[in-house]
Amino acid sequence: MLQFDLERAKGVSVKIDTQEVEDITEPLHRALAADTMLSAAERLVEHLKEIRASAMRAHARDVGGVKAADDLNMNRTSMYRAIRTGVSSAVVERDEPYWQRQAMDLNGRLREQGKTREEVDTWWNSTILPALNYRTPMQAWNVGDREAVLALIP
Repeated sequence: MLQFDLERAKGVSVKIDTQEVEDITEPLHRALAADTMLSAAERLVEHLKEIRASAMRAHARDVGGVKAADDLNMNRTSMYRAIRTGVSSAVVERDEPYWQRQAMDLNGRLREQGKTREEVDTWWNSTILPALNYRTPMQAWNVGDREAVLALIP
């Protein structure tokens, strides 16, 4: 049994108990229940990243990047990476069906321009573009710059 309990660490109380899942005797049902619990935990992590990123961004805005990074015991690069990661991961999960449709439509437009499936994959993963701050479309997409990627192929 794994029981994780934070005793009001900095005003936060969290308890996660896996015993109920571990007590399920049928392996398939135990696997499905564990998957459900894991999905909920992943959503919680993503939500906490969003909250953390928002708070870090607000603190950096209030006191300046160098002081904020020092207050958070981070270097500025790590702090800004945490801010970007938290924001994009939450946005990705909440709007994923919409963005999947947009990516499929973009792939269709690339195919209409005569690109093969392999060339579409290459465009996404290997084409470094100045319009995306010298990132590939996939890199820009994964950090949340999806509108910029879509604008490349009207």
